[in-house]
Formats: sequence, structure tokens, C-alpha cells
Amino acid sequence: MFADLHVHPGLKPFHSGHPLPDANKNIYADLDNPGVKDFLRWLANVAHMGVIFYSQSNLERMRFGKVRVACVSLYPLEKGFAKVDLQEAPFLQREILRLFGYDDIHLVEAVAGVQKDKVAFIRNTEDDYFPFLEQEYQYMLAQTKTPEANTKAKFVRDFTELKTVLAEPDTIALINTIEGAHVFGAYSQDDSVITPERLKTYSERIAHVKNVWEFPPFFISLQHHFWNHLGGHARSLSGLLSDVVNQNDHMNEGLNELGKHVIRELLSNQNGKRILVDIKHMSARSRKDFYGMLKTEFSGEKIPIICSHTGIMDQRETLNRIIAEPQDTEEANANNYLHNWSINLCKEDILNIYRSGGLIGIQLDEKRLGGGLAQTKLTLAKKKQPQPSNDPERPWLVREEYMKLLWGNIFTLVRYIRQPDAWDIITIGSDMDGLINPMDIYPDSTYMDELAEDMRDFLLSKTPIPELNLRPEFIKNYMYGYTPEELVNKIMFSNMEDFLEKNFQDHLA
Repeated sequence: MFADLHVHPGLKPFHSGHPLPDANKNIYADLDNPGVKDFLRWLANVAHMGVIFYSQSNLERMRFGKVRVACVSLYPLEKGFAKVDLQEAPFLQREILRLFGYDDIHLVEAVAGVQKDKVAFIRNTEDDYFPFLEQEYQYMLAQTKTPEANTKAKFVRDFTELKTVLAEPDTIALINTIEGAHVFGAYSQDDSVITPERLKTYSERIAHVKNVWEFPPFFISLQHHFWNHLGGHARSLSGLLSDVVNQNDHMNEGLNELGKHVIRELLSNQNGKRILVDIKHMSARSRKDFYGMLKTEFSGEKIPIICSHTGIMDQRETLNRIIAEPQDTEEANANNYLHNWSINLCKEDILNIYRSGGLIGIQLDEKRLGGGLAQTKLTLAKKKQPQPSNDPERPWLVREEYMKLLWGNIFTLVRYIRQPDAWDIITIGSDMDGLINPMDIYPDSTYMDELAEDMRDFLLSKTPIPELNLRPEFIKNYMYGYTPEELVNKIMFSNMEDFLEKNFQDHLA
């Protein structure tokens, strides 16, 4: 069985209609994005949009892929995605999109899987996301109470309930999480003024999800793709999407006082059970500020740090260097094997997470794992005649390149720590049904079983990763005596199980 630290099975069905989701759509069955034409599939490929047009993580797919534990992420769509501006697209792409009937709203509908009336509503409504969060939470609860066919799912409140669900056949244990603390805010007022009333609103809403919800969030990320009045976010979009969607407002800044207030309220055990902080999408400055808060305001407490879905950097090992040398452009990343944008983790991040007893989810996104050099190698492998294989849909050359990239990220993480228990903090945070560019031969949750098999076989093959100077003898040393089977089991399930046993307890606060 497998576990996934970050996945979005409810995003597309919840956003399938307005004012209510389409009653014919659910979190169990396949769901194609609305408004997708063959032309857009072609453009997504040539323009490197990094998108897939169907539901990757519906519960049937999870069951077939043997995923039994999933941290499902609630995400009320940010207004920034509804403000697509095709005028900013390259001329040729813009005109072709219009020729095929794609205006701003229809492009969001097709790419993000959010029905066009919902996109229009988000674009025109005030920025109060909390009612949408409540609706999505209630939707997910209702969905789990109406199982489909042979697949069942149950939300769990703690590790004891999780173990009970795992004893039930064909039942997936769901853990509630949230991506982006924009969900607690109402932004119609001047965001430069932090009034007592604003602080009170955030405090009350955080207390609500802690105490009123039957299944409070286990962890919440502070930032997501856009400025949310709490602190700076990292650049996350590339290709055509980065042209038509503007992330620049307050990007790469640090935490402000409102953001620090939200962190205090999340981590407090005086207003309900502690909610852990997920550092994904934080800018380097915001991460540095957060680690500083843990060392000063929470001194003496070992609060585990989570990064739910990420790649690993092998350049610029400190946050100060990332801040001093911004390189979040495709040109700067062109000759790197790993993806070295600041949204990924550097050595300093990894050591902070390791020392906190935290957990890192490796994202199954080929663009987030690989820099320009890796993308070139993947493209060449896909073009070459596949070597003989029992599975022609998973040609050996392509599998090898994907495995080198995935294990290259993982071994870089272990090399930073240089201790056997570095292997205890690594799991998979796929980000399926997020806005990702999945690996072609592992495009959705159905393929988790095959992914695990290929990960094991790669280690058994003793294949080097020369792009990162990982010769077979170095790889063996960094395995610290573990067998390939043991390492794959740790990454695919047991590390997350152990982390949940320590930190997902009803009595912990």
C-alpha cells in the first residue's frame, strides 16, 4: 500500500459548476476538464504549459494505484487565476487561441478544470475565500458518505482512526489539509493596514476550523500562487501560464505581521489542536522568517516542519544566497539538471526540516524536479526508438531518465544530511490534480504501483546519475545499508505512517 502527502481529488469536481457543483460529477470517477479541444492539448505540449486535462487523483484511480492514505488538499481557487490576461501571451499563441474560441475565462476553464461560470464568479466577487472553504469542506464530507462501486473513503481525525480504516478493504483514509492561508482572509479593505478587527477575523476563522470542523486540518500552507496579504510567495508558474497570469505582486517578500499572527494561531495549542505549517510556496525570505519564529517564539518546542510537495535544489545551498541571487527564470535554469528555482528546497531548508523531525513530499512533476538539462534528456529519450520492453507504454529509455531524475532529487537531499536517518523524512507528495506537469509514464494515481516497482528496479540496476556525480559506489554509500525494497517502502508508505503515528494524535496539542 502507498501514501500521498499532497493530492487534490476534490478540486475539479467541486469546481465543476456554479453556484453548485455538477451533481453528475464526483471525487470517485474520471472527469475531463470542460472546454478542452484537441488544439489546446497540442498547444499545452508545445508551449510547456504543464497541465493535464483529466482527473488524476479520483478515488478509483487511487484504489487501482494502491494508495490507502491521502492528505487531501482543500483549495478555494485564488482570484489571480481568474484574472488571466491573454493580451500578455506571445502574439502567435494569443491569436491562435482566439481563433479556436479561447478567451480568458474559457482558457482557465480548460486548463484548470474549473467551470467557466465559477471562473467568472471568482473574478467578479469580493476576495473573501472563507465561505468557499466551508463549502469545499462540506462537499468533501458529503462525497465520502456516498461511496461509488468498490471504492470507499473516510476522513480520519487521528492515527488511531487511520489504522482502523486501513483494516477495512478497499477503503482510503483521507486526512484533511488546506493549501493557502488566503482561505482565512477577507481582502476588501486596504491590505496595508493591519487592524485589530482583521486580526480578530483571522483568529476566529482559524479557531473555527480547529474546533467546529469534525476533521480539522492536519497542516496548512501559508502561501500559494499569489499575494495573500500574509507574506511573500515564490514564483511557481512558467511557460505560457507565466505570461498570462501575473504572480509579481509582493512575490519574494518576507512575512508581514499578519502572516506571523496567522502562524501563531495555527501553531497555538490554546485555541484548539495545533495545525502544522506547510512551507511549500513560501518565498525564501518567508521561509527564513518562519524558521526564525520557531527558534525564538517556539523555543524549546520541537514542531515538525512539513514541505508537502517539492523538488530539491543543488545550487545555492542557503536562503541568504537565494535571496541575494534570484534565478527564478527558465534561462537561468536552462543548464541545471535539477530545478533550481527558489520554490524548491535548498540545503538550509532540508536541514531545518530534518532537525525538526519534519517530512518532505517529493512532487511527481517533471518540471519541478528537473532543470533544463533534465528536460532536454527526457525529450531526447522520448524521441529515440524505445529499447525492447515488455511494456511498450513505459519504454526503458524514458523510464531510466525519469528514475535518474527522481532518485537524483532524493539522493541530493540525503547527501545534504549525510546521516542514515535522512531516509526517515522522505515521502511522496504527488500534487496530482494540482497544476503540474506529471511524468509521462506515471501521469496519475493509478501508476503509483508501477512507480514503486521502477524505483526499486533502478536501485537494483546500479545505474549511475553522472549529472550529479552519483556513481554506483556513491549511491551505495548513501543508501546506508538499506536494501532497495526497504528504501522504496519507506518513501512510498512507512515514513508517512511513522510521521503520522508521532504527530497525528488526538491528544497532541
